[in-house]
Amino acid sequence: MATTPLQTLTLDEKLQVSLKIRHDLISIEKKYRAVYKLYAEYLKMIYRKENTVKRLAANNRR
Repeated sequence: MATTPLQTLTLDEKLQVSLKIRHDLISIEKKYRAVYKLYAEYLKMIYRKENTVKRLAANNRR
């Protein structure tokens, strides 16, 4: 049975790898959170514009 690279690591090295992965996941999550906030702001802006256009069209019909 072949050993994997992870099996050859010491406990301390495994801990360092685990911490590195966790840190990377946190930074990735922060980046995605920022992108989602920008997208939410974009959707709000589009929604406001659509509502403004609908309101103006309704006012012009009166």
